Amino acid sequence: VKITSVYLGPAGVGIMSQLQYLINLLQGGLIAGLRNAVVKRTAELKDEPDRRAVVVSTILKASIAVSLVMALLVAMGSGWLAREVLHDSSHRIAVILFAATYVFGLIGAVMLHCANGARDYKSSTVIPIVRGVANVLLFVVLCPWLGVLGGLLATALMPAVQWLIGLVVARGKAWWPQNMWDQVFDRPEARAAAAFIPAAAIGAITLPLVQILLRDQVGQTSGLAAVGLIQGVTRLSAVFINLFAGVGGMYF
Repeated sequence: VKITSVYLGPAGVGIMSQLQYLINLLQGGLIAGLRNAVVKRTAELKDEPDRRAVVVSTILKASIAVSLVMALLVAMGSGWLAREVLHDSSHRIAVILFAATYVFGLIGAVMLHCANGARDYKSSTVIPIVRGVANVLLFVVLCPWLGVLGGLLATALMPAVQWLIGLVVARGKAWWPQNMWDQVFDRPEARAAAAFIPAAAIGAITLPLVQILLRDQVGQTSGLAAVGLIQGVTRLSAVFINLFAGVGGMYF
């Protein structure tokens, strides 16, 4: 919060917040649904490692297929998204970079959910901690160097960072299929996992959509600096809330 405020200014923070909510909007529904499906099935199959490998592999393959289509659509519409959401077509490169990391962010999320479902609390704690440190380093390097564009690029790279950290942590773990592509594709499991998505997607999509529309309206009437001020208050509030909600959510 402090780094982006100093180096990007209120308007820069406002633009960066729009990209973050766009990422949440485009990924949120899929990731939220998969979280429930993966945690549930991984926990249920804790004593059946072979079956668990098939289920995780199936969910991951289906998710990758869907996310590749989404990534292609985002890349194709990057100019329009940059103009309408970020209010500057020159920021298209950040949207394209996010499209390139879309699949990796999804895989990283599945890794984290597998660790949670398997009750590997060390891994499910280490991944977000290291991810947070790595994200801070991205902003420390890119914001002073490239300004607003650096903040946007750091935001777009965050899904890839989670994947890279998850890959290191999951290597050799029993809950992660080491030979994922050799597993059969279980259609009933894929359909069961897909059934979790609609309900989870409602909240995961509507919340960032409302935030984007709200900030867009404020930006049109009061300027992007006002959007940045709103985002600053929101981020500080989220820090205090997530301190308790994050721990409680992991426990439950």
